Amino acid sequence: MRLIKDDYIQLENIETGEQIVIERRMTRYRRIGMGLLNSLKIDKGFVKHIILTQKEEMYQPKHLNYFMSALRRKYGKIRYLWTAETQERGVLHWHMICAFDWETEFGKDDVVAIQRFWKFGQLEIVPVRKPNIEYLLKYITKALDTVVEGVRRIGSSRFPGYLKQSWKRVVKVFEHFIDCGYPKWDEFYWQNGRAYAKRVDDDGRILEKILIYRPPKEWEFVNSFSELPF
Repeated sequence: MRLIKDDYIQLENIETGEQIVIERRMTRYRRIGMGLLNSLKIDKGFVKHIILTQKEEMYQPKHLNYFMSALRRKYGKIRYLWTAETQERGVLHWHMICAFDWETEFGKDDVVAIQRFWKFGQLEIVPVRKPNIEYLLKYITKALDTVVEGVRRIGSSRFPGYLKQSWKRVVKVFEHFIDCGYPKWDEFYWQNGRAYAKRVDDDGRILEKILIYRPPKEWEFVNSFSELPF
């Protein structure tokens, strides 16, 4: 197993010989964004963009935790991705893409209620008709450029590993899972770039697992860099 600590990785396409350099952290957060978007393709959600600002810099981690807990108490399970960045005046604010249950009735009373959950400044709620990866990456990139000591810049719900891929690859996993006759199994999961089916006992212990899909290898590792090589 190759352990890479550098920020950039150089890869080469096995078929064409094309070489690219990617930023490791951006690749990681792109996968998280894909996890949210692919989950919405499988289980449709009612998406809102919530913007949290502060009157003055007073942030503590418990402030955001309190807000998220209040949302869950009112709406149950929600899927989300949030990013933190600084305003021109140097005060932190947050962009939060939240997916509520599709059947959620969202009106003016909800806006008022959610505004009460945030006690440290202003709150704005913007509808999102068709979220896409470019929309999410815009805010992820801004967050990564924000350097504030001791402040987490990006957070999200937990998404299964198989959803953190391209939608084309997710569909391939489903197709293999069904074509191979594994729906009788308890579930499938994604680990180290491969899809497995598993059977568990009443206590959740894995009794048996089998590899059902290994994506074809398209790129191979060439080199890594602590800084961009150009």
